[in-house]
Amino acid sequence: AAGAVPLLLLARPVGHLVDAHDSRRLLVAAGLTEVAATLPLIFLRSVVPIVALVVVLGAAAAVTSATWSALIPRVVGDDHVAKAVSAQSSLNVLALVAAPAVGGLLAGAFGSGVPLALDAATFVVVTVAAALVHTRRVPERGASADSPGDINLVRGGFAVLRADRVLAPLLAGVALVVLLVGMVDVVLVYLVRDTLHASGVWFGVAQASWMAGMVAGSLGAGRVSTEAGQVRATIAGSALVCAALAGFAAAPTVGILVSLSVLGGVGNAYAANCLSTLLMTRTPDRARG
Repeated sequence: AAGAVPLLLLARPVGHLVDAHDSRRLLVAAGLTEVAATLPLIFLRSVVPIVALVVVLGAAAAVTSATWSALIPRVVGDDHVAKAVSAQSSLNVLALVAAPAVGGLLAGAFGSGVPLALDAATFVVVTVAAALVHTRRVPERGASADSPGDINLVRGGFAVLRADRVLAPLLAGVALVVLLVGMVDVVLVYLVRDTLHASGVWFGVAQASWMAGMVAGSLGAGRVSTEAGQVRATIAGSALVCAALAGFAAAPTVGILVSLSVLGGVGNAYAANCLSTLLMTRTPDRARG
């Protein structure tokens, strides 16, 4: 909770920050903050300062993630955003699968200090990379709010999204699907263990199969290059997720459940990647933060 709450509560101020300041300075400053907040975690054993530092990490992560997202279209160009989002998403999924395993192995073998030191080192690498990126997103100075769109920019990101006749319904639909997927995540272990009478290994396989589907779906979603295609892929991907979840309720064996998990992951990736691409390309550049 300490790491996630800042991402929610600071969304609006971080967005204004990203749209009002040089991207390189933000990425370097937030990256150094992540390094500074991680190093003490190697040695601390008291819960309160640990939680406080995790809050700082969450706030810095909110800045870096929003800054990178707003910078990507500048780096690759609007025509290549879909491929960039696809590559980034597939790598993120692989990291989400591998990182807990690597972290657990390192913590079990050497204690928590080693994986945390490695964590700090990765923040250093990403910060150096941010400093070396030639493309910079520097906000325009003196822009006048003389149109309804400009007024929406002043009001905030939700006003921009609500005013878009494509993004508003897509976001509402995908948000509902995300809620449903989250609910299924909670009961999946009982479905596998108690209803289908499978071992804990199969629970892990079911979760991994969803991730595998997401990797495959992310690579495929990067090939959807037109806006109309991305809208249709977002809707179709969400429908595939819902169909897979409905199949969970009727799956007679864990093997079928695993197959449905792969399909759900594919749909998840198509919906998420295509919606992210639409968010970047349909949002005015100075409001992308």
